[in-house]
Amino acid sequence: MFYQVLGKDFKTESEQFNFLSKIGCILPNYKLCKSFEQVRKLWQEYQDTKRDALNWEIDGLVISIGDIVLQKSLGETNLRVKGKIAWKFANQFAKTTITDIEFVCGNSGRITPLVWFEPINLLGSIVKKASAYNVKYLKELGLDIGTEVLICKANEIIPRVEKVVKSTGTIIEIPNMCPVCGELILEVGEYLQCSNYDCIAQVNGRIANWVKELNILELGDALIEKLVESGLVETPADLYTLKEEDLANLERMGEKSAANVIKAIWKCNPITLDILLGALSIPMIGGSTIRLLMAEGYNTLAKIKAMTVIQMEDVKGIGPSRAQSLFDGLKHNEEIMSKLIENGLKIEENEVKAPKANGKLSGKSFCFTGKASRPRKELAALAEDAGGDVHSAVRKGTSYLVMIDTDSVSSKAQSAKKLGTEILSEEDFVKMAE
Repeated sequence: MFYQVLGKDFKTESEQFNFLSKIGCILPNYKLCKSFEQVRKLWQEYQDTKRDALNWEIDGLVISIGDIVLQKSLGETNLRVKGKIAWKFANQFAKTTITDIEFVCGNSGRITPLVWFEPINLLGSIVKKASAYNVKYLKELGLDIGTEVLICKANEIIPRVEKVVKSTGTIIEIPNMCPVCGELILEVGEYLQCSNYDCIAQVNGRIANWVKELNILELGDALIEKLVESGLVETPADLYTLKEEDLANLERMGEKSAANVIKAIWKCNPITLDILLGALSIPMIGGSTIRLLMAEGYNTLAKIKAMTVIQMEDVKGIGPSRAQSLFDGLKHNEEIMSKLIENGLKIEENEVKAPKANGKLSGKSFCFTGKASRPRKELAALAEDAGGDVHSAVRKGTSYLVMIDTDSVSSKAQSAKKLGTEILSEEDFVKMAE
């Protein structure tokens, strides 16, 4: 279904829809409303009857200002246009009975209650489990095996235990041992946390986070688990000691696949300081935090490691909790950082300018790839001078990938499409920045 045309100017949304209709495009349902009351009435009609009559799923209506010039003039907030808004439908519920409550240890060591129940049909799919988020949520609802509950799909996507219909009068017993490693569980606020830093779930999580931040596409979760289980990898530094024969001996891995993985690992070398520290799974610390330090002149690993908690806290945008977490995390990961460098990983320690708060590209981030008509550093400087942020790799939160061939199927282009990052030509980027 088509709802927009790029590269052609229209005065109104209706004019744009009429053009799409004339050239034979299939269109979503739309209607011109002249008052809020008309919009409210239309939304209620879809909520009550119309959505069920459609042969495709919708989770709400998009309300747009009809005058496209006015709509665009309102600008954006966090990459969302202000001239359009989604009005979601109320959640649909189904009643069922809890059959089991499982406590699952995630990659960060946080242990989450997973509720299993008699299968139900919600919005066209069969649902049989839902996260209970944390111990506080589980206790407040009073959940146990045999409890009758209402289940909904939050935002029409994620199953959630919404309400207790009939209680058993009991609450499931909270475990005190990690289901993965058997070590002691700690209650940290409203969450359960495995106390064992070397728990295999946490080891897998730290490796997966490193791989994700460096955008090493060939290393998937299944392969990471095999590497950890085999003892070949315990920390990110071990990835840089792997040899092709190590991987080729793993189940369902051949020589060609092994060679591709090794090549992908070393392709991401050197890496920038913000990626290095942001990929170490230090709680509350990502690359954006490190860039705040770099913009204040702490632009080498040695300078950041030498900082005190007070110095970190004094950097605008960090604060006491984050400063303490970073300080502790650097101490804890000191040996891993040394081994990364010893094993051949190189760090680009570039000066970072503080972004302009009110620049044309403020709030937007860019990654540059491939050959361009001007040096990549010049394009990056252009983005930063206009208040934009520059990422060395496409990751979650990257606004745009800039490349000459916007139809490229390179690894960065594939990653951009997977993460929903918009791909821009060099020409369009320059127009945006200047």
